[in-house]
Amino acid sequence: MAQTKLEHMVDPQVLADMINAELENALRFTPLASVDRTLEGRPGSTVTVPKFKYIGDATDVAEGVAIDTELLETSTEDFTIKKAAKGVEITDEAIMSGFGDPVGEAGNQLLMSIANKVDNDILDSFKTAVLYTNDTKFDLDTVSDSLDNFSDEDDQELVLIMNPKDASKLRKAVAQNWERASELGDRVIMQGVYGAVLGAQVYRSNKLEEGEAYFIKPNAGRVYLKRDVEMEDDRDILKKSTVMTADQHYGAHLYDDSRVIRVYSDAAEPTATVSSVENTGFDLALDPAVDGLEVDDFVLLDSDGDEVTIDDVSTSDSGETYSIEATLSSSVYTIRVKDQPGYIMPDAKDVDNS
Repeated sequence: MAQTKLEHMVDPQVLADMINAELENALRFTPLASVDRTLEGRPGSTVTVPKFKYIGDATDVAEGVAIDTELLETSTEDFTIKKAAKGVEITDEAIMSGFGDPVGEAGNQLLMSIANKVDNDILDSFKTAVLYTNDTKFDLDTVSDSLDNFSDEDDQELVLIMNPKDASKLRKAVAQNWERASELGDRVIMQGVYGAVLGAQVYRSNKLEEGEAYFIKPNAGRVYLKRDVEMEDDRDILKKSTVMTADQHYGAHLYDDSRVIRVYSDAAEPTATVSSVENTGFDLALDPAVDGLEVDDFVLLDSDGDEVTIDDVSTSDSGETYSIEATLSSSVYTIRVKDQPGYIMPDAKDVDNS
């Protein structure tokens, strides 16, 4: 007579096959970050992958004049393959009680656990975006300005990921410009889309803080899978339970800088004050402080509107005051600070050395 034994009820290979078959579908952000399996079987824990930079807008070219060429920069990024893992323990009593399906539920929970971890890392990779929009609220202008910041001008559908509270504020702000999710039809990029505005499909995520949002085009990121999910089990003969673990080796990164724009909806608006003007330079105070500014972040113009070379900038108080070194004659200049991520900088200020 055949006996049903515990090892027949807990089959890690069956669960592993189930998780591997459903993992890509369980990842919410795979429409925005394609899955790449080329690293499977390759040795090493540190991987170098390609990363493309935007070549810039086209320019007018007169008849007979050679077209300027830009180098398509296929830069590289190094990242370390990481391991996401989770375990669950099931007692013999739970398995044999016949109440529900604890083994199947364990597999589903492990799938959700790994998928959520990979999703978190995909989202973290988007947070390295170099393109950005500054604003003080979410409204139709925020969406329009962000779309204008994309380097291309195609009508490709994209996703706006934001905190649920911000999504509600945006829906109210855009009023009749809001498009219901049910009206998108087969244009939907991600399951669970809340609605759309100006072609940007709004997806709500509690993984983002209020005031933080991202416009993302499909295939902006990439997830590299080093191997399939591996399931293992082990018996605890003292507690009469079975321990199951699942782990996934992978890496995620932002593949194309030009396909992600970060929105700072609570951008600060510093004021600027010029002081200590002399022939060798002047001081510029910012309130609140903006640390990390360099020479290229400042624009100094003379009275004719021509740019003046800034020799150096420095701060000794974390960006509250910058000492700007430049050769000034007896005249009136203007100084402007370029906008920074999360900061809407003030209009140009006079530098009076007359």
